[in-house]
Amino acid sequence: MEKLLNQIVKLSGFTLLEIQGACRKSELVAVRLLFAQEALKQGYHPKDIGKLINRDRSTVIQMKDYKPSRDYTELEKKYLKMT
Repeated sequence: MEKLLNQIVKLSGFTLLEIQGACRKSELVAVRLLFAQEALKQGYHPKDIGKLINRDRSTVIQMKDYKPSRDYTELEKKYLKMT
């Protein structure tokens, strides 16, 4: 799971500390959302995902059903090209 997070961090251009921080900037929310959704698809537990991005379990569960923003869609396209 940490490998996945590091890939997405590198792709996004943000630091891990920025992603784990409290900032609600749409670009950072998109990075957290992409990581959480990909980790959930791979079968990781929401509690473990939340620990890596400094969010609680219920937040990660809610991320599963978020509607994508423009920032998320662009980041997801880059990620899918990379994988």
